[in-house]
Amino acid sequence: MTRHPVLVVPALYVVHDSTLDWFAAYAHAGGHLVLGPRTAYADHDARARHELAPGRLVDAAGV
Repeated sequence: MTRHPVLVVPALYVVHDSTLDWFAAYAHAGGHLVLGPRTAYADHDARARHELAPGRLVDAAGV
């Protein structure tokens, strides 16, 4: 964590759930997660997610 204290995710529109889980684990381990607009809008098949943004990242984003 000391090597990369901040992770910027600028508009990662299509993303797999396992990647979202990794982002959440990074934030819970003390990393600072900065999300851009529309990050995680769609799943790995480019289908719109049903939950409101930031969805699975709500705790990691501090919302």
